[in-house]
Amino acid sequence: MTEDGTPLRADAERRRVAILTAAAEVFAEDGFDVPMERIAKAAGVGVGTLYRRFPDRAALVAGVVAHDLEQKVASARRAFEEQPTAWDALGHFVRAAPTFGVSIAPPQQGMPELAAAIREDPQVRTARATLITLLESLVEAAQAEGMLRSDVATGDVVQLLALLKRR
Repeated sequence: MTEDGTPLRADAERRRVAILTAAAEVFAEDGFDVPMERIAKAAGVGVGTLYRRFPDRAALVAGVVAHDLEQKVASARRAFEEQPTAWDALGHFVRAAPTFGVSIAPPQQGMPELAAAIREDPQVRTARATLITLLESLVEAAQAEGMLRSDVATGDVVQLLALLKRR
């Protein structure tokens, strides 16, 4: 989406996704201090294209996190729609978690501006809230089916996903 809410052209969207994918991989490999030119090169775009879409490093990091969360939301929705039971959908989603796009570790101490950019980004907030709501629905439905213990909470599933991603 552009700043005025209109969808990006298909080629512009492909470049945006290429930048986010390359940034996630580069950040995961070498941390957040890499030159922006390296990310642009890895994405196969010019540095001007990168800066037009993401004016600074904080915006890029927040974009990577939002994109990762949006992919998880799409996966959870597909699982809910395609699987015969909520238990199957929850299991499918959890098994798919390690195959999600490259995940980056949250910025550590010494990079408070990046951590703040992630916390304050409206896309990140929306995607995170949507994912939690979907997971709550899956957990509650699996419990209603009698397939998931009643003492398992959505936070437990989130912790499990985090552990699976770190392996």
